[in-house]
Amino acid sequence: MEQSLDLARAIEKAPALSGALALGVDIGTTSISMAVTNGDESAAFSIPNGCDLPTDGVTREQDADAIFDRAKALADALIERYPNISSIGVDGQMHGILYVDGNGRAVSPLATWQDARAELEIDGGANAV
Repeated sequence: MEQSLDLARAIEKAPALSGALALGVDIGTTSISMAVTNGDESAAFSIPNGCDLPTDGVTREQDADAIFDRAKALADALIERYPNISSIGVDGQMHGILYVDGNGRAVSPLATWQDARAELEIDGGANAV
């Protein structure tokens, strides 16, 4: 709760930006970061991803729906603060696996690039890599 108050204060105190604006979105395994720019000036914002699921030391998964909710909340707040946003660029998880249904909705946790299941030994000591 305190963190969301800090973010709200940061957005409220962010510099005014004029002209057509672009919103850059980076959804990483550690943080969700966004920047707003007009090409000359910018304002950057970041919140912890905070969506890790419990691990057994081998798996490394995150709650995809929770990541979406956090990213959308930050984007919504920035769009409200900067109504001149006319374009959005999105970067995301570099390596990972997420199963989705026919409507694009997550049906599994996100297995991140840190997941080590492919290194587990299988029949005769080989591994899946």
